Amino acid sequence: MTEPADGPGGGAAPDADVATGSPSLIELILTILKSLGALLSGKLLLAEREVSQDIGTLVRAAGLVVGVVVLVILALGLAGAGLAMLLVPWVGSPGGALLLVAGIYLLGGLLTLAIAWNRIRKMGGLLSESRADLKRDAEWLKNLS
Repeated sequence: MTEPADGPGGGAAPDADVATGSPSLIELILTILKSLGALLSGKLLLAEREVSQDIGTLVRAAGLVVGVVVLVILALGLAGAGLAMLLVPWVGSPGGALLLVAGIYLLGGLLTLAIAWNRIRKMGGLLSESRADLKRDAEWLKNLS
């Protein structure tokens, strides 16, 4: 008497994992690889967004600095010449008056540089969120084992 092909002695033996409902090792590995790929994809997307945001902030700060420099050169060139002419009677010489105006210009330039530097420092560094996220992931992996 022959047994049916899908029965205990025929054809392909039933998979023990299918009978118990638990996934096979290959399915688990595939799931882990898919999850890892999704995680890395998310990390790359976060880093890409953060880099573009940081570059945008740097470009805006640089644009402000360039705009300020151009306006300061134009306005202070004329104002400095006029101020030097006004200061000549009090300083005693045109050279001394021009040096005094140049000192005022230098002070204004240093103040503008300090404002630009402060804006760049407020960024918190490049990829700050991505670095913090990677540190959390590393701590999670350490605690896993």
